[in-house]
Amino acid sequence: MRLTEKYIAVLRYAEAKESFTLDEIKDHLCLSQTEFHLLAAQIHRGELFYSGWGDYINNFDKQKINLYFTVNDKFRLLSHAELQHARKSAKSATTFASLALLVSVVASASSIYFSHAQLNSEVKHPVKITATLENIEQSLKHSSKNVDFLKEISQQLNMIQNTLQKIATQSEINEPLTTRFSRPAEAGR
Repeated sequence: MRLTEKYIAVLRYAEAKESFTLDEIKDHLCLSQTEFHLLAAQIHRGELFYSGWGDYINNFDKQKINLYFTVNDKFRLLSHAELQHARKSAKSATTFASLALLVSVVASASSIYFSHAQLNSEVKHPVKITATLENIEQSLKHSSKNVDFLKEISQQLNMIQNTLQKIATQSEINEPLTTRFSRPAEAGR
């Protein structure tokens, strides 16, 4: 176990107890002599636990001194828990971001592949739709011819009508007055 992990294990052990001694921690966590003395130095400086002794470093091996878990120790544990949670969240976020990036790359690559495949493939029209479109085209051509024929007949009728109006107008102008107004006496005969 790393030193940091042992330090957290010491704090967790102390949190569960009302009071304890340094020898109890050493026995429970199997601390080496170096780790044991480092822990005693921290307790002496007041960085860890509360002993009630001013000169802890010179007295802890001579007699059993009760230690107590403090509020600062609890904050150290909470800070460690928050750090672990933040690391876990960061790892999770990194995993989701990597997956999203992978999905994006796969989607882009597949889009490029299918676009390229479609560009290089032969265009095939369904037979029924093609036949229907050809029938519609033929009908439209025939209808167009009929419309053109009707336009031509309409123009010819307009020309004939205009010609007849001109003839009627000219015949009225050229007709002598005598034939227009016949005498009444001649009319009775």
